Amino acid sequence: MDQYTNSIGVPKFFWSPLETIRRLSAPRIHHRAVCISRLGSGNLSQLVGVAISFLLAQLVAVLVVEVDMEMGDLWRIAGERLGSKEFNAIVAAVATSLLTAVVNLTWLFMRYVRRRLRWYTKTFRVSLGPRAAGEVTINRANWHKLSSSIHGFYVIAARFGTEEYLEKFASDEERAEGRWRLAITKIPVRFDAKGNAFLVLKIPVHRYLGTQFKCFVAIRSDGDEEKLEQRMQNWESLLPRCKNIIEKAEAPEPDPIGRGGPQVHNRLYFLLGTFSTCAVGARLNNFILENTGDLPPGP
Repeated sequence: MDQYTNSIGVPKFFWSPLETIRRLSAPRIHHRAVCISRLGSGNLSQLVGVAISFLLAQLVAVLVVEVDMEMGDLWRIAGERLGSKEFNAIVAAVATSLLTAVVNLTWLFMRYVRRRLRWYTKTFRVSLGPRAAGEVTINRANWHKLSSSIHGFYVIAARFGTEEYLEKFASDEERAEGRWRLAITKIPVRFDAKGNAFLVLKIPVHRYLGTQFKCFVAIRSDGDEEKLEQRMQNWESLLPRCKNIIEKAEAPEPDPIGRGGPQVHNRLYFLLGTFSTCAVGARLNNFILENTGDLPPGP
């Protein structure tokens, strides 16, 4: 030690401000440490933030002087600067916060796994063949021309459970699982041995609540609203001729083929007759339970 350093070799131009801060803040730190046990979980997180900030400031000051110092020495010096009681209280608060975070993350992960095991993806083949003999709907011969007017077929997996069940009978956990999903997936189009088209429909089916879903075809506009309207009308007349698409309106659904709203005005929604339906306000969605339907499995 000389006139320019203190007892541990820290230059005085570093030591004096740090010593002043320590002396001024020591009573406040001691007061905070004594009150830790009286704080609730909300205030505890704030205290931990303040404590971590102060601890990091002290550690940075030491690192500026001796970068190559071992971690054990850093903790020892930090403890000497803060005092054993204050330092132990801060370490306890930080450890408690980290342990709580680990427990919460583990609980969230286990809940996710439990919920994920309650549903699975099921594949169906939905034929788009003609409803009546002699009619032409969608087949291998005309698919190239028809596909040039659309972006494709899609399915919206709206939510698990029906509106009535979720509102009147579901538990809190089931209501959480039954929140709106609105997950959109493109439906591949394939052809059978006769050349008729069919949809390969993949639906996430909840084992206990069932799943609401609805299919639609997205029409291409090519930047021309008149062309879009003409194509919409063509598909509105084509879809009801497919045998597995509902051709007549069912209450409360006003139209068997429904157009999308202003933001999705190029969509034509349709219901599949091979699945049951459930009411959603003034509309209907298709609905499936784990063992519902007699469609053959997809490829």
